[in-house]
Amino acid sequence: MENLCPTWGPLSQCKFNCIGKTLRLLPFASPRLGKGWKKVRAECVPVGDSYPPPCFSVRKQALHKLHNKPVSPPRSYRWLLLWYYGGIYLDLDVVVKRPLTELPNCTGLESGQWASAGVLKFTPAHPLIRACLDHFAAHFDGKVWGANGPKLLTRVLTKRCGLELPSGRVPFCSDVRVLSPRAFYPLPWWDWQLYMQDDAFLSDLLLQDPDVYVLHMWNLHSRQAPVRVHSEQPYARAARRLCPLTAAHSGPEM
Repeated sequence: MENLCPTWGPLSQCKFNCIGKTLRLLPFASPRLGKGWKKVRAECVPVGDSYPPPCFSVRKQALHKLHNKPVSPPRSYRWLLLWYYGGIYLDLDVVVKRPLTELPNCTGLESGQWASAGVLKFTPAHPLIRACLDHFAAHFDGKVWGANGPKLLTRVLTKRCGLELPSGRVPFCSDVRVLSPRAFYPLPWWDWQLYMQDDAFLSDLLLQDPDVYVLHMWNLHSRQAPVRVHSEQPYARAARRLCPLTAAHSGPEM
């Protein structure tokens, strides 16, 4: 059993029901669409109970070019799978310092201007995430960095929840919290170098602060910087304390 949206458009166009089954996403080429196009097949398989999921098709080339850097399809899957299954979404360039299970439905601010799409926790079929899916379908932009992540979420939170910046208050969504930048982004992207400097004081501050849940390492900027495992770099200290097996097997540098 499967169904595809007729076009890339509002999710209301998708007639797809997986009650009593689960959702499986399979990318596949579609010859009739011509070279460079790819769809995502949303398929029902009989494994457990689940919600009726949205489905969609995407144009591969529209997702992939941004300043000559690849933009992977999982940027779209983030919203679909979080709506469908619920749970916790994390960017790969984070180190988790405190359990996130104690948090309610939430995201956080990455600055006084934008909400964060790099750390998300929501229950299945949450209406805010569905609104993000609909916005993604209607306003996808593959040319602007962050347009389908933090900017999308900020716009949806503002329209649906009355997001107030820079406080993060959401007066119209009682079951959603928007945490301060300190929770998930204690150092903003323009200070990413501080994670790589030998600074025992900053390392202690970040690791001991009870309001910090996640350290976001800004891999877009920091990926070429060496992390000396036995140094006082905040990144290295966090790795030794929070990811000891990875640190132990990484050699002198990560």
